Amino acid sequence: MNDHSEIEHGRSILDRLLNIEAPVGRDLFGALDRVHDGISNTIRARYYQEAHNAREQTYMMSLCEHGPHDGLGQLSMWRAYGGPRASVALVFNPDVIFDPSVHLNVTASPVLYGDDAEVTAELSRVVDGLKAEPDAIAAVEPWMVAHVVAGALHFALLSIKHRGFAEEREWRVLARADELTPTGPVKRKIQSIGGIPQIVQVLPLHGHGSPLPCNEVMMHHAMDSEAITFLPQFSWGNLIDRIIVGPSLFPETVKAAIEAQLRMDGVDRWDQLVDVSEIPLRHATDR
Repeated sequence: MNDHSEIEHGRSILDRLLNIEAPVGRDLFGALDRVHDGISNTIRARYYQEAHNAREQTYMMSLCEHGPHDGLGQLSMWRAYGGPRASVALVFNPDVIFDPSVHLNVTASPVLYGDDAEVTAELSRVVDGLKAEPDAIAAVEPWMVAHVVAGALHFALLSIKHRGFAEEREWRVLARADELTPTGPVKRKIQSIGGIPQIVQVLPLHGHGSPLPCNEVMMHHAMDSEAITFLPQFSWGNLIDRIIVGPSLFPETVKAAIEAQLRMDGVDRWDQLVDVSEIPLRHATDR
């Protein structure tokens, strides 16, 4: 996330709505307590503990929805992250995220843009569903109900943004530190970002930082190198739908360089993956 304020908006809204004096909070916990007496106390305790630690124990990657026929990229993103440098947008194949055979212990969540009213509407729909299925809830062990509901509220906290950012159409890929295992594909790393040393979580991609070209890494996806398991789904050829070169002084030069690197890495369709955005470069003297 750009900064810790990325989650403060959602936290402040849920703090208000989950208060027992707030109608939607009272309805939510009341519906659960009628099935499993006192379970709301467990859910609240878990939620507030996780909310308190969210900033230090949650890892987030932000992605934007991209239309299938959008060859421009989003102007707001180019302005925010492009600047005078040659920038690119990586358009990922979403099938990889939803592949049931890939177990990363991460969750993909669409962002809800709004304030108390919008979040109340979403929570009210959840409450209506709970009230309609008391027998189904009763059939689940109380500890599991508490785990699921507290987890859902935690991810809701992390997936709410101010409506002014709605044009971003953001999805957040979220991971909690206590759910990432040392033997999994996501690896812990200490890295300096903006001059601040911090812990990040890294998913190694084939053909990037590997001595083997992409196609060979795919054939050796069970290879254990520094405890990293390579997954075929995360080869460049499978992961990347296309690459858009943003507004820059020499976009065709950048395009040629990226294609050359993809070809050296053994990526199929290397000559079909890279496009140049049609958005013109705005110079500092432009008005």
